[in-house]
Amino acid sequence: GLDWKRAFCTMKTDGRNHPSPNSGLSEAAVAGALGIRLGGTNYYAGVPSFRGYLGEPVHPLTTNHIRQAGRLMYIASSICVIVGTAVAIFSRRLALN
Repeated sequence: GLDWKRAFCTMKTDGRNHPSPNSGLSEAAVAGALGIRLGGTNYYAGVPSFRGYLGEPVHPLTTNHIRQAGRLMYIASSICVIVGTAVAIFSRRLALN
């Protein structure tokens, strides 16, 4: 029920707005999928730090988005485990032949 097209587009357009080359892409994809805006001013050890905005605020931010993001994380992790296991099994079978 999430918007994968907006997730992909947001990842492409906003993914580099974050100083981290790795987390920016994934955070932008989640923001796009959920239709929310992430980023802005964050506090690290009490020091404010501005990070670029990721995504457009299509929906007002609610606590339900935390649950949706967690579910998305579990689904994506499960897919990676399944694909990784399939690749490992397939590679092993090729090596044995």
